[in-house]
Amino acid sequence: MSDQYTPAASFAHSMLDCLPSNRTIACSAGLGSLYLCMFAALPARAATSPVITSATVDLAISPPTIMIVGENFGSTTPVVKLAGATLLVEAYTPTAVTAQLPVHLGPGSYQLVLTNAATQTSGTFDVAIGGVGPEGPVGPAGSAGPAGPTGATGPTGPAGSTGSAGPQGPAGPAGPQGTTGATGAMGPAGPTGPRGPQGATGPQGLTWQGEWSSSTAYSLGAAVGYDGSSYISLVANNTANTPGSAPSDWSLLASVGSTGATGPTGATGPSGPTGPQGAAGAAGNTGSAGPTGPQGATGATGAAGSGGPTGQQGATGAAGATGPQGPTGATGATGQQGPSGPAALYYTAPDLVDYYLTNEFAAMATLSLPAGSYWVRATIVIGNDSGADVEAVCELSGGPISGAVAESDLSTGFVDYFVWFETLSVMTYANLTAPTTVSLACEAAPIIGNVYPYYPQMAAIPVTTITYQ
Repeated sequence: MSDQYTPAASFAHSMLDCLPSNRTIACSAGLGSLYLCMFAALPARAATSPVITSATVDLAISPPTIMIVGENFGSTTPVVKLAGATLLVEAYTPTAVTAQLPVHLGPGSYQLVLTNAATQTSGTFDVAIGGVGPEGPVGPAGSAGPAGPTGATGPTGPAGSTGSAGPQGPAGPAGPQGTTGATGAMGPAGPTGPRGPQGATGPQGLTWQGEWSSSTAYSLGAAVGYDGSSYISLVANNTANTPGSAPSDWSLLASVGSTGATGPTGATGPSGPTGPQGAAGAAGNTGSAGPTGPQGATGATGAAGSGGPTGQQGATGAAGATGPQGPTGATGATGQQGPSGPAALYYTAPDLVDYYLTNEFAAMATLSLPAGSYWVRATIVIGNDSGADVEAVCELSGGPISGAVAESDLSTGFVDYFVWFETLSVMTYANLTAPTTVSLACEAAPIIGNVYPYYPQMAAIPVTTITYQ
């Protein structure tokens, strides 16, 4: 497991240490235990070192393994070393651990060290691997002679050599899980400490007097509003001293804020009804008819018998005056502003990942975002189809994003013949000053295979402000 944990992951590990060691309990019981860990007062307990009672080596399989039996191994993956070399842990419980041995390990006697990852305490055990002869028979015990007088203490002789250990017998079957001991009673409360001295009297609060008036005499500590800002009186009988221009009489409390950005223009409302038609102006006076022209002289009779020429037309009379213009119709009311359009949404469709998780973070999904502020959320389903309990961790990263982590312990997929699934959800708020690719990455430990991610998906919603409560 990588150590790239954030404070949120450290909190999750602290909560996991509090859970019962039996990982096959029902989901509801596990949640109940979690609530007890979060809210119940737990008695202090001293760290107990691991105790190894037996170690069984199996050299017939590849890679060879060693099964360690004892107690106080812890509820998280312990650290196992043989002759100083760290072994890969395949499976573990608080009383039994199985780890892989080096393939080319030679015969001999080795020191085995198991460290509880939570308490950082260790237990040791000497292990004989291959090539050790059988232990000789024990001779009969002689009869006890009478006790002689106590002689003077002689010098300490050299230490005898250690006899060869006989072959390790097969490990017996694991005993049933012991019941959890009752919680010890809480000790009596300590005596109440003496009461501390009374603190100094705080400054007198201000008295709001509304908008400033030049004719009002303000007392010390009176607060007024003036020209969009607020001020507090520094003197008594403060009359006709304009706030903002008399710093010895008034002190600024809060300055008027700058004008906010102009909001978007609302949609144009429907046109109002057309106003009534103005009255038509009065018709002008008809001009007087021009005089009739004189009758022309009768011309001579033409060949074709035509008459004489037509008289000249009289002049046109003057036009009458224009009538007054009618009143303008009333303007229609402005229509109501339409609702704002929907916010943008950035989203990745669920995908099916076709490989299993390792103990290194690997990207499950990515989401490219332009500069701006976003609420980002990602989900993924983790399935454990292995033969041991595993721990899965997922995180969001990219640009300034850090600290968004989700973690879960998944029980073995072999319990009751089903695969253990859980949905992990990670979310955070991000202020991106440049285009950024945000990633959802996950890992699992120990390295045992068959831990699969399903359907990762991500979504980001642009926001303007975040209110923390």
